[in-house]
Amino acid sequence: MKTIKVIIRDTNTLELQEDGNKGDVINLNELSVANVGVVTEAIKAAARREIEQEYAVKNENEIKAKLLEANLKSQEALQKIEIEKSQLNMTVESQKKRNRKIKSRNG
Repeated sequence: MKTIKVIIRDTNTLELQEDGNKGDVINLNELSVANVGVVTEAIKAAARREIEQEYAVKNENEIKAKLLEANLKSQEALQKIEIEKSQLNMTVESQKKRNRKIKSRNG
């Protein structure tokens, strides 16, 4: 049994630097020295993806918060309109009642 030398070709590929047989091993400690640049780029790419995902989630949450705020404002405006409508209806009814009284006196 011997230790086979390999290098990291890219983020998904190890390249054998010598022939190997069943039972031979790859010393993973040597991999960290063989091609650090590829591993570093893979780590950076993963970190970038994670940051982009966090940013997307943050943006989504901000949009949801703005929509919720807009919804609440529109509900408040609708409630004000309903109150004003009710007050106007009460005024109209009061005027109608007053007109009926005046008609009944004059009639």
